[in-house]
Amino acid sequence: MDSMHPPSLSFAAIVPALFSLRGFLLAFASIVFLSLCGIFFRVSRTLRYSSSFVKDLEPFLELGSYSQDLAVMVANEDAESKGNEAVEAGESGI
Repeated sequence: MDSMHPPSLSFAAIVPALFSLRGFLLAFASIVFLSLCGIFFRVSRTLRYSSSFVKDLEPFLELGSYSQDLAVMVANEDAESKGNEAVEAGESGI
C-alpha cells in the first residue's frame, strides 16, 4: 500500500472484509446488538397501558377514595388551606 494515498472505501472491499474472521466477528456482534435493540423496542411498545385503562384508574388519584379517614383528612386540609388564604388576603375578622 502506498503511504501517500489514504485507504478508500469501496463496495468491492466489503466482501473480503466480511468473510474474514474480524469481519465475521464484527458482523455477528452487530447483529446481536441490533436484535437486542429490536427486542427491547418491541417489549417497550407492548408494556404501554391503553388510554381507557388509564382513564379507569383516574378516580384513584383522589386520596379520599381510599377510605373515609383519608377523605376527612383531605377535607380538613382543604379547609385549612382556604383559611390560610383568607388570612393572607386580609379577610380575617380581626
